[in-house]
Amino acid sequence: MRNSNKSSFVETYNHILENLHNIKNSIEDLSREDLSLKIEYTKTKLHDFENITKEEINLLTQYIHDDFTSTTKRIHNTSDKIKNWIKNDIELTEDRLLQFFNNVVDQSRVELQQMETQLHKWHSGEVAVDGDFECKNCGEKFTFSESQIIKNCPSCDGEVFQKNIET
Repeated sequence: MRNSNKSSFVETYNHILENLHNIKNSIEDLSREDLSLKIEYTKTKLHDFENITKEEINLLTQYIHDDFTSTTKRIHNTSDKIKNWIKNDIELTEDRLLQFFNNVVDQSRVELQQMETQLHKWHSGEVAVDGDFECKNCGEKFTFSESQIIKNCPSCDGEVFQKNIET
């Protein structure tokens, strides 16, 4: 290429890009074949430029085509990497949430068992409804037939009782 034509060559390249830029809104939906057709169409309009040979126009359009193909591949590769990153991030988040909910459930189970144990413990001085009771200290069993205040165990003077809830 002659030195005097380098300026025209770059100018023509920029013109091709500008023409393609004008159709950029539809480029996202273009297939490679459609893109090639658009480049060919743009190429036919370039014959009006002075000092540009047909071979130079073909070379320029090949550059443009290569640029778009390279960009498309890069976008595709990047989108695959982003998809994989998002997939991994979602999996990690799911694992963390599962672990969190398991911890919450485990803690709730422990608290429920503690509450259950406390609900079944009765102390002397408390009012209890009728039912069967057992001294936690000596195992002595006794029955209330009506609500009353629990007194210390008559056998060992124990103060904590378990109510039998199975009857």
